[in-house]
Amino acid sequence: MKENWKQNKKFYLVIFATMIVQAIRYFPFKFGGWNQIMLSFSYRYGFIQRAFLGTILDGISTVFHIPWGYMRYIYGIFTVSFYTILYFYIIYKALENEKSTDAEFFFKGLALAFFMGPGWVANYSNFALTDIWIEMCSLLAVDLLARNRHVWLSVVVCCIGVLIYPGYVFTYWNLVLAFLLYQALMVSRKIINRKRLVLLLVNLLCVGSLFIYLQFYAHVKPGVYLDYVIERTAEFVDKTEEDVADSHAGTIISMLFKDMPISEETDVTEQTVEEFMEEPIPDEEANSKSLFYRVKLVLTSWHFYIFEFGLLLVAMAILFAPFFYEIYKYWRLVVRYAKENKMKLYWLYGIFPLGGLTIVPCYIVLNDYGRYTNGAFIYEFAIIWLLNRIRDENVVQATKEYVRKVRSNQCYYVFLLCYAAINGTFHQNLINELVSTVETYLWKVVELF
Repeated sequence: MKENWKQNKKFYLVIFATMIVQAIRYFPFKFGGWNQIMLSFSYRYGFIQRAFLGTILDGISTVFHIPWGYMRYIYGIFTVSFYTILYFYIIYKALENEKSTDAEFFFKGLALAFFMGPGWVANYSNFALTDIWIEMCSLLAVDLLARNRHVWLSVVVCCIGVLIYPGYVFTYWNLVLAFLLYQALMVSRKIINRKRLVLLLVNLLCVGSLFIYLQFYAHVKPGVYLDYVIERTAEFVDKTEEDVADSHAGTIISMLFKDMPISEETDVTEQTVEEFMEEPIPDEEANSKSLFYRVKLVLTSWHFYIFEFGLLLVAMAILFAPFFYEIYKYWRLVVRYAKENKMKLYWLYGIFPLGGLTIVPCYIVLNDYGRYTNGAFIYEFAIIWLLNRIRDENVVQATKEYVRKVRSNQCYYVFLLCYAAINGTFHQNLINELVSTVETYLWKVVELF
């Protein structure tokens, strides 16, 4: 421990200084909105989606007699503190275990790009966002798999990720699936690792089934009505019930009630269909419990934001092109070495960087583009870190060559670090200011035609 600190003290101080600068840059932090509305949900309403963290907060509040309205502050402070400590621990362990000078240099550069760019500071665009926990679920799952200890718990951890937020299957689950696929097919050159393949299939089955239930079937239990949920939510976020009802009643109904009554007097089927969907569904179809009906109910309530925000993705692709190119160059080296080392499935290395594309469905039907872009970049950072951590021979060789190229062109890569810092954190919707500005000019170009 002392040797690690002595050798890398300057680097740790640079990372800490970067965090302080970013904290000042984004002060005061956004703390509230829909994120805290979801945190007020608990399983006292029934087995519903997005209620895992809220149930824990509810339990702590009840056991320790802490006012419900204080729990959001406790949650926020604990979440960001734990998340920060976790990343320092990851850096510390990586540097402690790494003996190769090239790999250490590479990892430090990767960590700097992460902290100076869109990685850790994403907390500030929505302080203590629940996405932090689903990200940590995937990091914990791959850590268990990498260390080959209690690997069955990786399935449990992924299921917890879905319980926290069903969108986990599109945002951070990709890292676990990619690593399981790697372990099943590529660790041994001659045979398939059947245990890992079975674990992959079990993970797919458990997480997939849970996602379908939460997305299409989960709703509040009988006797729980909208007024009660709004009352508890208002107490949690320290707002009036009228404010919560005006801003979030539609969201609460669509997530929790579906075809359940929202009050003792109101038929929720008629109200939700007529007020929260574009076209009413006939009573006999609304009373159906089939998966087809539930899928249709969800699909018809979706809004295709890609038509409004598509140019935002074009602007992002333009501005982030240098980073995409570096990712391409790195994996091209990995594929080349795998081919030279006569691996039969060498082409699979070319698929790993595409794991971030699981985020595409979210881009189409949701508008939190900053959150999802952050998830895609976290995946690209994490999969490279992970395969270097387990010292995959092809990845190690590619890292050495990549580092040689970096050392021979240091000015350009220092510029990339600065450019990452200029881009900074991702916001919830519009990715960041630079991307939003470029999008504005792209719309002006489109309007000319």
